[in-house]
Formats: sequence, C-alpha cells, structure tokens
Amino acid sequence: MQLTFRHITGYFLLFLPVHFAQAGPTTEQALQWLNRMAQAASTLSYDGTFVYVHQDSMETMRIIHKGGKEENFEHLISLNGSKREVIKKNNKVTCFLPNNKQVVVEQKHNLVPFLASLSARIDKVRDYYDFELGDIDRVAGFRAQEVKVNPRDNYRFGYRLWLDTRNAMLLKSQLLNEQGLPIEQIMFTNFTLLASVPDQMLAPEAEQHAPSTWITDEKISVDAQPSKDEWRIAWLPEGFIVSSKHLRNSSIASYPIHHYLLSDGFASVSVFVERRTAQEVNSPLAEVKKGAISAYSTISGDFKVTTVGEVPMPTVKRIAQSVQYVSQAGSSGP
Repeated sequence: MQLTFRHITGYFLLFLPVHFAQAGPTTEQALQWLNRMAQAASTLSYDGTFVYVHQDSMETMRIIHKGGKEENFEHLISLNGSKREVIKKNNKVTCFLPNNKQVVVEQKHNLVPFLASLSARIDKVRDYYDFELGDIDRVAGFRAQEVKVNPRDNYRFGYRLWLDTRNAMLLKSQLLNEQGLPIEQIMFTNFTLLASVPDQMLAPEAEQHAPSTWITDEKISVDAQPSKDEWRIAWLPEGFIVSSKHLRNSSIASYPIHHYLLSDGFASVSVFVERRTAQEVNSPLAEVKKGAISAYSTISGDFKVTTVGEVPMPTVKRIAQSVQYVSQAGSSGP
C-alpha cells in the first residue's frame, strides 16, 4: 500500500487552541444540540447542495439522503471537476468514476456515520472536549445555531458547527487553524427536507451505465476469521478506542493488510499494517500533510505501518510508532 491521496481522502478536521471551561448551562445546552444533530443525521431525508472548501480548491456536491431507523441510503453527485458519483446503502459504498471507466465497490465493516455515532458516545466525548453555544446565524436561508467544540489536549482538533434551529440538521461546519482562522469548510447552499425519496433519486445517472471496470475491495472481518498474527496499538490518546478492525487482501503480497479504525466519537484515525516491499527496505519515514489530514508511514521490521487521520501530525506519528507485533503465542517480534 503506497502512502497516497487514497489513504487520506475523506478526512477533514483541524486543530483548535486548547480551551477549558466549567460545565454549565451553555455546555449542557450545546450537548443537547449535538444529540439532536446526531439523530437528525440518520433519520431525516433531504436533497441539498453543499460546497467543500479546502486549501485553494472548492468542490460542489449534490446530496440526496434517505433516512430511517433501520436503513440509510445516500447519493452524492459531483457538480464541478471530474464527474463522480457515490451510492451508499448501509455498509455498501459504490463509487462511479466515468472518466476512468471504473466502478469501485467497498463493504464498510461497522460503518457508522460520524454524526450518528456521536449520539452513542456523547457522555464520553465531554471528557475530551469543551462545548459552548455561539450565536444564531443564517445558512442556506435557514436560522442556524452555532455550536463550538474545543479540544482539551493537543492530540485532536476542534469544530465550529451550525445546526438548523428547526431540526438540528448540520448545515455548516468549519475547521480552524491555531490562529482561529478557517482553513476548511463544508456548507449547504440549498437544503430541502423530503417526506419520501423515490428510488430513482438514489440510482446512478444513466450515463454511468456505460461499460466500466468493476473493482471490489475485498475485506474479511478479523473477528470472523482471526489471523495467526495480531497487532497491538500500545498508545492511543485518551478517549480513543478501536471502533473496528478488518483484513483486506493485498494485491502485492500474500500477507493481508490489517486495518484498524480508531475514534473518540468525533475524530478518527486509520492504522494500516502490511508487508513492506523490497523497494521499501531503505525507504525513509514518510510524512504527508494535506489540509487538515495528517499521514505518517514507518517501517517496523518486515512490515510497514501507516496512520492517517484528522488529527495533528504528532498524534499519528506517536500512534504509528507504538504499533507492536504480538503473535497469538505471545511473542513480541515478527
């Protein structure tokens, strides 16, 4: 596995200055808003357009979301740049890339949207973040309540969130640098609640049915089929847990790629462990910083460890350097 943009795409959080506050009415009210936001993310159905601004680029996407207690469907369509479509049905994610004549299909194990998973851990995240209500603003023509989320340490980032006052739907989010300036932003420009979502709105556009190469990312649950080798992450920032782990077949080696997903309820980090190639024997350590995303790769014996996440670079480096090989027999070296 090469340390490329494929490892780091999709992450967008950034670090805020540490800020401590005593729990009080504004904190409890902010947490209530976040609880409502998590529920809205999974239960509401809507059609909207949002812009994603990062570094010197801006992407515009249309999103159609069908919410429900049992199933969730989502259809994303790029409106500028290269044509792309993403269909998400529960744990199955299908990406249509017509310019490359490719369709990529992935099964996401334990795939839980950030906003929905937040609800289950709301009592935990308050130990690692401070929460504060901001002002009422307008986003996409709707009144929106600002919620400020500030980390209590230097291992994670902070947020500014604007929630629809009618239903707590997230309409805008910002990531700020150490000076408090936004460097990444996601914002709806129009947003419509839907009573129902017809099936045709969730289907890929007709032009996507042209002949394409289908690529399936095969993954095997570690819990379902344990391997002979086990890896231990000896250090995690307080509050982070291993939320899922699975194996992915490697295209260049018989040894599978181990993937661990870490989360504290807000931030997430992926850890990949794989056999190093002959070309990587003398490879230097790799650091990549792309906007809010930090990625770090290091060699450990015959293996390469790569960590990618929306946390500061020192965090991914320390996590990667703590990964240890432990066989089921209890040995500590490959």
